[in-house]
Amino acid sequence: MTARTYFRDLLRIGPGLRQVLDTEVAGGRLSPGDTVYLAGREVTHDQNYVLQVQDYHLVIAAETYDCNGGGVDVSSTKVGDTGASGSPGKNGEVEIIKAVPRVVADSTPGTPGASGAPGEAAASVTLVCGELKAARVTARGGVGGAGAPGGRGGQGDLKSLHGHEPDTPEPRSTSTLHRPPVATVDLVGSAAPVAGSLWSVPAIR
Repeated sequence: MTARTYFRDLLRIGPGLRQVLDTEVAGGRLSPGDTVYLAGREVTHDQNYVLQVQDYHLVIAAETYDCNGGGVDVSSTKVGDTGASGSPGKNGEVEIIKAVPRVVADSTPGTPGASGAPGEAAASVTLVCGELKAARVTARGGVGGAGAPGGRGGQGDLKSLHGHEPDTPEPRSTSTLHRPPVATVDLVGSAAPVAGSLWSVPAIR
């Protein structure tokens, strides 16, 4: 880890200093975890200006320091990783024998999902001064990662013995159905009915 020092008799913290720091980062002269020293006889912020620093530590040394309605914010914006998902449960098993179900094994619940990882810690601020007119420092850690969903519970598994599957149709009966003989009647007479002809009906056999 390296340190970068910026010293002025009157050091103003505002957009100009922000541009200098961004240039240092872009040029690779300032890396995450480094420390920036801001020193001066008098260090003051532009009106209501908040200096935001996320990846490196900050030390301010001055005879007189005044945030002038602004402040320093070293909060982290990096969110923790999401936890690992839970494992699915085991399937249950049910077998059917002669249309009667029997539980062979119960399904099991899925395992809980893991907790998310913590968010990244905020950077540090050290303020050393002889006279402190006003100061406001904000340092919030990053948001923790989301917890993972639990595993899916096991499902029922229907197992039927051969010949007893629930959709197997019932076997057809092989017995012969005996029906009583149907009585028949012969009509004796001429081929076509003639008015006044005689029709005889023999006995039923």
